[in-house]
Amino acid sequence: MLTTDRFGNTNSAYFFDGENDYIDCGISYVITNISEAISVSLWVKPYILTKNYILGRYANDLSGGWRFHIMDGYFGFGVGGPSKTDRFLTNKLITINPGTYYHVVGIFDKPSYTAKLYVNSQVVIATNWNDRSLTFDKITDPTIVYQLFIGTFTAWGFNYFNGEIDDIRLYNRALSDDEVWALYNEN
Repeated sequence: MLTTDRFGNTNSAYFFDGENDYIDCGISYVITNISEAISVSLWVKPYILTKNYILGRYANDLSGGWRFHIMDGYFGFGVGGPSKTDRFLTNKLITINPGTYYHVVGIFDKPSYTAKLYVNSQVVIATNWNDRSLTFDKITDPTIVYQLFIGTFTAWGFNYFNGEIDDIRLYNRALSDDEVWALYNEN
């Protein structure tokens, strides 16, 4: 459902009720073939702060993909891997409050084995993520391509987001600190 965005513009952001609302972005060749680096930027206004999945693209067995979530009052960004476990960063520099917009950026750069999670331009960095993968192993079923979902997380069934999401952007490269700062200050 459309709602008012962070600037007060009507019908310019998305509202999710936490029960059954989500957007299925389908299968996009552009998104499916991001394999070396990804940056995802969005504005999020959560209503609850426990186990709240925001968006992502993941294999059901966690062998590849990425996601954003909220756990215990903090934003997280995860990337899957061939060990079929996801590894995620939690940004505990900023405690989030329900009903407030936050700018969140997740970056994974496979060549440098680095992941970053920014919340309102405050960054947490992880290194040595050399076993992480943005793509999926299709050996078990070569016809499966997992689409991008907004407002839910589909590995292990559907978990729905409760809040608002505005201004989602995906990049097939790692954004610089200056680019993240510019997005945060954009009006």
